[in-house]
Amino acid sequence: MEMPLIITDADGRLLYKSRSVDTGGFLSAWKNSVGRFHRDRTVFACGRAYRKKEVSLGGKRYFFFFDYEELGKRFDTAAKDIADALFDIDKTAGDKRDVKIITLVDLFVDRFSKSIYSDGIRVSFNNLLHTDIAVHVSPNAFVLCLSLMVRLAAAHGRIVRLSFANECGRVTVYCDGTGDEQVDFPAFEAFEFLLYEVAAASGFALEKTEGGGKVGYSLSLEPLDISLFGFKFPQSDMHTKISQCYLEMLL
Repeated sequence: MEMPLIITDADGRLLYKSRSVDTGGFLSAWKNSVGRFHRDRTVFACGRAYRKKEVSLGGKRYFFFFDYEELGKRFDTAAKDIADALFDIDKTAGDKRDVKIITLVDLFVDRFSKSIYSDGIRVSFNNLLHTDIAVHVSPNAFVLCLSLMVRLAAAHGRIVRLSFANECGRVTVYCDGTGDEQVDFPAFEAFEFLLYEVAAASGFALEKTEGGGKVGYSLSLEPLDISLFGFKFPQSDMHTKISQCYLEMLL
């Protein structure tokens, strides 16, 4: 099961649609009701409910549309909470906890590597960190940033290399496009704005490198605060559910 997502600019021009958006379903309903989307946050079309979220990035307005009906099927009474949290930068960045880096990477690899492959994107992993290394981050923010970096790097070459380093106690993730094929990606600017803003709100240090027609990014994560050792965060699977939505929408 995949989660449909459409992104437009302020004038309604289509910039991005996820793999699960097809002309016979979500896209068709969106086109037929796009006028009403500008007046209402939730629109009913073709027997389904669709949700609009306005997101300001880099001083520009973008509209994110997703399938509220699908959220209801999957998450039942939690659907409204997830709908409100999706692409809310402050909420995404605020749910920090201590978590092993391998746990976050496993979520990315195990569930979505095949989907990425079917899109023609090849992702390789180098220098996977030891399972005991932990960071103090928002899992949702990390997964969202990782997804955005892969999509952006893939636009300048379908082959993407992810590597990890532990530098003086600070974990850094490197994402580099290494392929030769340039991929047209109208949502590049919106995705990059979103990446920078989520990283900044989350306390991540983000750097971009360009050269030889390739684009790469590095994301340095907050070291685990020594005062948090032994402290147990409340159990919650909401961040996992939201992370899964981000991955299905973006990869």
